[in-house]
Amino acid sequence: MVRAAIEPIAEGNPKLDFILRAPDINSHVIDVSFAVLKDSTERDYLHPFAHFVRSAR
Repeated sequence: MVRAAIEPIAEGNPKLDFILRAPDINSHVIDVSFAVLKDSTERDYLHPFAHFVRSAR
């Protein structure tokens, strides 16, 4: 996606040519923080020290 968007600008520009030669990848963002876990039992199972952190506040 990035390559297609920048191709008109990068063609003929040696400083940006590396973008056109880079591997084509897709990246996705996934939130893996304990704050998004609504189930406290699951959160405690996945992170055994979460109980100590919460009780220290």
